[in-house]
Amino acid sequence: MSVGWIVVSFFTLFVGLGMAEIVSAVPTSGGPYFWAAILAPEGKEAFFSWLTGWQVHHAREDRQGLRLQAE
Repeated sequence: MSVGWIVVSFFTLFVGLGMAEIVSAVPTSGGPYFWAAILAPEGKEAFFSWLTGWQVHHAREDRQGLRLQAE
C-alpha cells in the first residue's frame, strides 16, 4: 500500500515537470485552457480548450465536495 503512494508521487512529479516546461515556454494568465489550444491539432483548438476547462471545473467541484464532507 505505501509503495503505491511512492510510485504515484514519482509519476506525478513528471506531470508537474512537464507543466512547468510548458509554463516557462508559453507564460500566460489563461493557464491550462490556453496551453490546450496551443498544443491541440489545427481546427480542434476550441474543443480541447473546452474539454480542459470542464476537467478543471470538475476537479475543483470534487475538491469542494470533499471539504464539505469533512466538516
